[in-house]
Amino acid sequence: MRQWDEKEMPIKKILLISALLIGGISLNRLVLAVFKESFVLSLSFLLNIVVASMLTNTTYYAYRININKQYLTIASGSWLLVVNLILATAVTVGSLSEASQQVHFFFTIGKLLFLAGVFVPFVAKRSRLLEGRVIQRNVIAVTLLFVIEGAFYIFSTKLMPFGSAFLYFLNVLYLLGLMILILELLLSEANQSEAVTPLLIYAFVVLFFSQFYMTVAPISYGALLNSAFVNFVALVVMTVELNETNIRVPKVHNNQLQKQFNIYSKYLKRIIDKKTLQVREVNQKIIDELEYAKIIQQSLLPSNRIKHRDVDFFSAYYPCERLSGDFYDIYSLDEDNVALYLLDVSGHGISAALMTMLSNNYLKSNERVIKRFRGMHPDKNLKFFYEQFNRMNFPDEVHMVIFYATLNLNTKVLTYCSGGMNCNPIRFRANGKVSFLDQSKGFPICRLEGLFTPEYTSETVQLQHGDKILFYTDGLTDKAKNQIFDTNEIIDLFVTNKHLTSKEINDLIVEKINARRGVLNDDITYIIMDV
Repeated sequence: MRQWDEKEMPIKKILLISALLIGGISLNRLVLAVFKESFVLSLSFLLNIVVASMLTNTTYYAYRININKQYLTIASGSWLLVVNLILATAVTVGSLSEASQQVHFFFTIGKLLFLAGVFVPFVAKRSRLLEGRVIQRNVIAVTLLFVIEGAFYIFSTKLMPFGSAFLYFLNVLYLLGLMILILELLLSEANQSEAVTPLLIYAFVVLFFSQFYMTVAPISYGALLNSAFVNFVALVVMTVELNETNIRVPKVHNNQLQKQFNIYSKYLKRIIDKKTLQVREVNQKIIDELEYAKIIQQSLLPSNRIKHRDVDFFSAYYPCERLSGDFYDIYSLDEDNVALYLLDVSGHGISAALMTMLSNNYLKSNERVIKRFRGMHPDKNLKFFYEQFNRMNFPDEVHMVIFYATLNLNTKVLTYCSGGMNCNPIRFRANGKVSFLDQSKGFPICRLEGLFTPEYTSETVQLQHGDKILFYTDGLTDKAKNQIFDTNEIIDLFVTNKHLTSKEINDLIVEKINARRGVLNDDITYIIMDV
């Protein structure tokens, strides 16, 4: 709706229309003196028909584009006004004498119906009378109109003088309706109606005074002509204002919005392209940094194949993301002893990778005596690691599992301890027998100090020439995540191919993993020790 106040009222238009009304009413007497009364009145009614038809189309179109049932009701009232104006015109043309009362009757009925069309939305905004199909409802209304008006016409013209009183009653009713509508527009939330503008209120005020004159003045061709002229001007004002406030202005506003939208769309594409480029640059920078972190993490890993005297170590490392939560190492404690460990941090990615590199510093000391002492006692090494972990301010949910082992190259005795590792190493003997290294006692590395003190106990196993030991994290045998092996399948692989070397078995495993490498859901790390 177009908002307005006193400063915005179109004073010039109101003064111009007022002058036109005064001049038109004064001119009517001169016109009546020159032309026949029936001809002048018929011409006036025809002009009213044209304008009322335009008002019907304008309000109906406003209803279609605004989806407002108020305009549909006004359009219906205007259409019924047109019907009655046609009847009044027909009576005027067909009767050259004493037709003023009949013409007045149809003119009054038309104005009443038009007023009802305007008044209904203010009285019953949610009325079911506004619903239904337009054409069918108007056909029914016109049919009933002819029946009712026929009865009223007979009642008002044939049963004289009571008919004149009835016609006077209809005019008073129309007068009261106009007064109520004007008060409704002015006093009862007028700014909520899209049809309300100063000029529309002015038009109804003009109609009110015109109808007041028609009600108290004797019925004559001059009075009817004056009323028809005022009615014509008021309908013109309403048509123009409805078109201005509900069709033309919204159309101009929509065109402006469309132009703005086109401009915004043009610049929005540029902004999106620019932001997309920035996001890509930032994303590429993050990827580059992750790749660099990956290089650093993997640089801490041992070679894929290591040989200590007559013992071979084959290892593989497959992160499911750029950075892994798995880590392992194989290193010498002294000339006669080799240590190794595998650990699996909860989760994977950057946070897990940082934990693995931190763990490496505590499990493998750079001081030779300390490194040998802890390495020769896996249980003491894991105990120390547990204590140091609990001194850090890590989140409570961070934890890891680990397996640590030491091999004496002379005696081939393997000393090991598990820190909660959920996949025990598997020993494959040359004679085909299979066993698990599951006799040690330990606990995952987590933040429970003060609540629980775990015990770590090492166990030993005497290895024989030809034994193969598979150390691995759960990603290798988690078929639900990686869909490569389960525990039985990896055992069958070693047993079936026991005649192959460790390198050849490792190649078979690598081939299977590479086939699924792009869709891994968990990190895979393993070590094959060939005694």
